[in-house]
Amino acid sequence: MSRLLLLELNELNFEMIERYAAQGRLPTFARLIQRHGYTPTTSESRPEDIEPWIQWVSAHTGKSLAEHGVRRLGDILQTDEVQIWERLEDQGLTVGAFSPMNAKHRMRRPAFFVPDPWTDTAVSAPPLVRRLHRAIRQAVGDNAEAKITATGSIACRP
Repeated sequence: MSRLLLLELNELNFEMIERYAAQGRLPTFARLIQRHGYTPTTSESRPEDIEPWIQWVSAHTGKSLAEHGVRRLGDILQTDEVQIWERLEDQGLTVGAFSPMNAKHRMRRPAFFVPDPWTDTAVSAPPLVRRLHRAIRQAVGDNAEAKITATGSIACRP
């Protein structure tokens, strides 16, 4: 069975990753790079357009900002842009996505889909993961408003 893992690493400086990996300070990254390599990407050039919530939509759709038009967190919900996991699902793969930034859940048969805490889209996951997502979503929202409440706490039972 073929497997594909897409690991989204936000705002990493790969020149630094390579340097520390070569020094033996990041052995897991060193092994990953040695075995699989990595592909540097490019997208927008204006500083105001190089925001993760814009860039990840470009990565998920294969389109530039000018093509997808998504500038803010959650704006993906107002589009019909096809995302990579939907294309993979259409090819017969079973797909799971955990916290893809600014992503919309439209899969028909996901293994799981847990959105980022800023995007109000469906969650497909077991009950404990749903509760964790709700608590994280509340904490992120409360943090943005400089308040944290206990109502988002969860009880983790065996």
